Amino acid sequence: TVDPSGNVYVMGQSMYFGWMVTKLNTLGIVLWSKYYHVARQNPALPKDFTDPAGMVWMNDKLYVTGRVSGATTGKAFEFLTRIDALTGNTDWQYGYETATLPNSLSLSEPSSFGNWLMVPGSDGTGETLCFIDNQGLIRKSIKVQFNTSYAPKVSKAVADNAGNIYMMQMTEQSLNVSPYSFYYTNFAKIDTSLNKYWGMVYPESEFADIAIGSSDFAALGSEYGQETTGTWGSVNMRFIKIGQQ
Repeated sequence: TVDPSGNVYVMGQSMYFGWMVTKLNTLGIVLWSKYYHVARQNPALPKDFTDPAGMVWMNDKLYVTGRVSGATTGKAFEFLTRIDALTGNTDWQYGYETATLPNSLSLSEPSSFGNWLMVPGSDGTGETLCFIDNQGLIRKSIKVQFNTSYAPKVSKAVADNAGNIYMMQMTEQSLNVSPYSFYYTNFAKIDTSLNKYWGMVYPESEFADIAIGSSDFAALGSEYGQETTGTWGSVNMRFIKIGQQ
C-alpha cells in the first residue's frame, strides 16, 4: 500500500499469532514497524490465530481486514482494524460475523469507494460486498448469488472512475468422483445505483485477480495449471478474448 506522499506500507504475517506493518519513506528508511493482534474477548482466547487479508490507505489511516481463528475452539470471525498511518498506533478494531451462518462471513482485500471502504467477501452462499464507514459501521451490503456459488476460494472487487463495481468470485464444487472438485468463476457488474447490472459464469477456469482499465476490466487465472487471461468490455459485457499463454 502506498500513500500520496510515496510512503510504502508493507504488511506480513507474524509467527506470534498476529501480523506486522512496516512503514518506509521514499528513500527506503523505516519510519515505524509494529506488531498487531486481535483476540476474542468473550470468551478470552489469547492464542487466537490472526490471518490478515488486505490493507488500504485512506485519509491518513490504514484499514486492515482479516480473520481470527480460535486455536482451541476452531471458531472464527472477521476483523477490521484502523491504524493511524503517521504513528502506527491502533485507533480501533472490530469483529464481524453473521447470525445465520456463524463463521461464514469473510472480509477480503479492502479498497476505497468514496469515503467508505469497499470490502468483498462471502457469507457462505454467494459473494458479498460490504461498504464500511470510517468508524467501522457497515452502511450497506450487496449480495450476488449464482447456481455456481459453491465454497468460495477467492473474492475480489474493483470500481471504475464512474462508480461501477466489478465483482469476481472463484468457487469450488466438491465431487464424489475424480477429479473430486470442479471450479467456477462468477462475475457480476454493479451499477452506480448499487444494483446488479449483469452476471456471468466461467466454468473450469480458476481466476484469481481482476484489474480495471479505462474502458474495460480484465481477469487473470489458470486452467489446470495453465495461465489464462480474459478481457471484457465494461459497458455491454462483450467478450473480447480468453486464451492460454
